[in-house]
Amino acid sequence: SQINTRTGGTYTINQNDYLPSISAITYTDTNATCTALTKSNQLVIRNQSTVLFSASSLTGNKSATIVSCKVVVNANSYSMSVSGSSASVNNIIIDSASDVTATFTVTDSRGLTSSKSLNVTMLDWTLPTAIITLQRQHNFYSETDVNVNAEYSSIDGKNTITIKTRYKKVSDADYGNYVDLDDNVTSTLNLDNDYEWDVQVLVNDKFGSTTYNLTLSRGLPIIYFDRLLSSTGFNCFPKEEKSIEVNG
Repeated sequence: SQINTRTGGTYTINQNDYLPSISAITYTDTNATCTALTKSNQLVIRNQSTVLFSASSLTGNKSATIVSCKVVVNANSYSMSVSGSSASVNNIIIDSASDVTATFTVTDSRGLTSSKSLNVTMLDWTLPTAIITLQRQHNFYSETDVNVNAEYSSIDGKNTITIKTRYKKVSDADYGNYVDLDDNVTSTLNLDNDYEWDVQVLVNDKFGSTTYNLTLSRGLPIIYFDRLLSSTGFNCFPKEEKSIEVNG
């Protein structure tokens, strides 16, 4: 700014001498479930942690007062509640797989601003996924092999998963009870090969779950040669000796 005097002289004001100031800025994860897992309120879990941002010792200069304060995180701007010389905003959820910068900006009664930044340490998290193999033994036996190879976020090596499956005949209304499965270990289910089955797989980690719905076809070969009975079955297993039997 420049001010002309009565005598025509010019006074020059250095705006930097009038800027407001921020002394300290902090962040804290206030989600008890997250901090119980990470053992730290400085490790923020993507889309799960609820973060409190705080700024203290906000000071106006040359008789100016503090009017507002905001924080910008991951391209999102949040207005902070100002109380005296402090400001805060809570319950911020951050969607980022890597560390982000939080930039605090304070504005005084003259409209002048000052900013200060800090780094926020992020831990990536997404819903668990799985590659599932469901196959009748020899393509048509009742004995059915299931393997669930799960992928899930490490969360600094502290995340864990559980895997369950349940099933029902396609013609039935309700599923049976869940059965536990181990990650990437082949287990055997007994699913009557005379029927088509709905199979549901549930993959859970500490914060969420993903459900997969699969269908297991009947275990009947198109053509089956029964050497013991010396018979042939089309879409069925022959029951009589020296016969040709057709289903359908």
